[in-house]
Amino acid sequence: MRDARKLSWGFGGRDSGSILAVLNFYWPREANWDPIFTLLEEPLVSGEDKRGVADFLSRYYTELPPMVKDWLRDHAESLASQPQIQHAKFQQPVGATLTALAIQSGGLSEQQSARALANAFARPSQSRIDMTGSLRNGLHSKDPLIFIPLLGDADPKVRRQAAEGLIGLVSDDQPSDTVMAALEVAILGEGALVALTVAARLRQRASAGASWPLTLLENCEQHPSAAVRLAARVGRTL
Repeated sequence: MRDARKLSWGFGGRDSGSILAVLNFYWPREANWDPIFTLLEEPLVSGEDKRGVADFLSRYYTELPPMVKDWLRDHAESLASQPQIQHAKFQQPVGATLTALAIQSGGLSEQQSARALANAFARPSQSRIDMTGSLRNGLHSKDPLIFIPLLGDADPKVRRQAAEGLIGLVSDDQPSDTVMAALEVAILGEGALVALTVAARLRQRASAGASWPLTLLENCEQHPSAAVRLAARVGRTL
């Protein structure tokens, strides 16, 4: 943070923020969260140095100490409006990790959350990947229909996250025709990345006793990619 305030940024090395967050989480008696809060708030710190911390806090949000949750909720608006600082082409921007964390904290109104989601999906692909992954992990909505428009995203990583989220929210009962049609589109789409993920997840659901994936798995077994066909049969990739 001292270097960032002097307008000096490096790359590589340890992710000190994430390391401190992990230590604070697992050793709460010795925890010092103030440097984490300062890191997240400092606008001159690059997004790459915030991503790991934000991801960790989001992943373990329900288990965070109350004072950390309180701070995140109280600072949700500033977190959601953080600039996309990227000091070099090889660095990752913060993407939507802080926005997702702000929504998760409950510190944004319904209107602010909707605006934050819309802004995240209007940004470059890393932001869309981040937010789709957060939605897949249960952020904001349990309605599988939220993922269907994302299956048409230009980035296959967004489509893959959306397909995983859609499958994860479908119960063992027969899904709607809309959901089945959306998954067919995902299987037949360009490339093999999305179809590979769908095939593996569908086989896992079928192996757990669900019958609705069987028709879709037949489509996967006709896919041009051998990896997709294998995933449809055994639930794993090469």
